[in-house]
Amino acid sequence: SPFLYLPFGFGPRSCIGRRIVEMEMELGIARMVRNFHIEFNHPTENAFKSVMFNMPNIPLTFKFTDVEYWDNREDTSYAHTYGVFVYEI
Repeated sequence: SPFLYLPFGFGPRSCIGRRIVEMEMELGIARMVRNFHIEFNHPTENAFKSVMFNMPNIPLTFKFTDVEYWDNREDTSYAHTYGVFVYEI
């Protein structure tokens, strides 16, 4: 059913903040992609299972490396201010 998951409602009575939230999500993702080098170094076969929606079978571990650190990896002066962040979902 297409109406199984509607976090903002549907039709004339839907949430008035939907467009603002969607724009903020796009801006947040754009900032992450612009400011970090994102890696996922794990096998992706059978990574998701479908219950009512897709759920991960494995922990989704992403590695975020600051772009300035990534561009200056050989320069050790960046090592104390920028670094690598590991985020697990």
